[in-house]
Amino acid sequence: MEIMSEQRSHDETLRDLAISHARMGQIEAAREVAAQITDCHFQRWAWMLILYAQFFKNNNLNEVKDSSADLEAVKETLALIPDDSLWYGSWVPELLSTLVRTGDSAAAIDIASKVSEPYHGGAHYGDIAADQVVNNDIEGAEQTLI
Repeated sequence: MEIMSEQRSHDETLRDLAISHARMGQIEAAREVAAQITDCHFQRWAWMLILYAQFFKNNNLNEVKDSSADLEAVKETLALIPDDSLWYGSWVPELLSTLVRTGDSAAAIDIASKVSEPYHGGAHYGDIAADQVVNNDIEGAEQTLI
């Protein structure tokens, strides 16, 4: 009879440490710890919660941080993420919309370009263009859809 170990893995411990740092606002420390995680499941979980701590106000998924400084920090974190599956999260359309609303369509388009699956990528470009139209940036919307 094999006895299952109750001992936590090193990556699980690192994930929890990264999340703890993120929740305390220690984003640099959270990023450093997340980068050490080798298991893709634990790594993805850590990066997602770092991004949530940076992007959503007080863990309220209906309220985003939309200052340019907050969004710049989110973009810095996104540049560090090694797992492209994060680009398929439900948070991506909200981030893209927020970037466009705050005048950073180029960053939104850059993020959408990282999505290799055509259905999701195309939907993101359509959403970006729609937000640009709302911002009266018709020329930008046309360029996004070309």
